[in-house]
Amino acid sequence: MRDIRGDLRDRADRLEKQINAENSQFDVMLQLRTKRDGDLQQLRAQLQLVNKLLEFAARHDNVRANLAARIAVAEVAETSIRKSIEIRPLILWRFPNRPPSQ
Repeated sequence: MRDIRGDLRDRADRLEKQINAENSQFDVMLQLRTKRDGDLQQLRAQLQLVNKLLEFAARHDNVRANLAARIAVAEVAETSIRKSIEIRPLILWRFPNRPPSQ
């Protein structure tokens, strides 16, 4: 009967090399996954920051539009008051006994 110890040794060496290769690939995949997870976490944080900035910009635009509308109303009111002040002396001059309107 033939001695198969050498063949078994060769087979065991090949299997050990394959196992080591698979372990190396697994380690590389773990490193890549860890790097990817870190990159994803950083991208999510950046996305959250951008969303907050967009929210702030939208609020700022709303405040600015609201303020512009209020300024326009105040300008109209001021113009109306100035016109009424200009007209009032004329009314008092024409009708001196008339009490000032409120």
